[in-house]
Amino acid sequence: MISINAKTNTMMKKIFLFFVLLAGIFTANAQLTDNVTLNVKIKPLQSIVVNPSSKNVDLVYSTEDHFLKGVSVTQLKHLKVFSTGAFEVKVKPNAATLTSGANSIPVGDISILATQNASQSPTNGLTGFAGTEIFLVAGSDIKIGGSTSFGSGDIDVKYGAAKDNKYLNRVIGKTETTYTVSLVYSIIAL
Repeated sequence: MISINAKTNTMMKKIFLFFVLLAGIFTANAQLTDNVTLNVKIKPLQSIVVNPSSKNVDLVYSTEDHFLKGVSVTQLKHLKVFSTGAFEVKVKPNAATLTSGANSIPVGDISILATQNASQSPTNGLTGFAGTEIFLVAGSDIKIGGSTSFGSGDIDVKYGAAKDNKYLNRVIGKTETTYTVSLVYSIIAL
């Protein structure tokens, strides 16, 4: 009985040695390096955000000079835009008129001028942004500015309204009258 166990034990040692040698052969031939392909995918992106602190813009007529010369207000850093390529910024009124109850003022009386905010650095701004003064047009997206390059930064927007006493007869009753329209800003890739 002892000789069978000794033979089995010797056989087990030989099998174990065989597997150790076999593992050594495969390890010696194992691949020790490999390659990977790294891709950086850059997708086109545009975004536009109206500054939350300037979502309501008031053009106030409160003096004779206002009625005669018109009024304007500039909203600094009114729009924040981001674009990975050339773009246009557009504005569109949601109606043909500013309304106060049954009374109205044509949107074409309202001017808008967009300019790049002056406090931006050259490395963090809107490369080549140019704006143009426009008058709103009912139902139309009107270009207020754009760039032939990429950019990220702030746009100041100057709003203006009629002069030459055009609104002398627009007060309803004896209290302040507010005429309202919503404007939608958009950014379009070129």
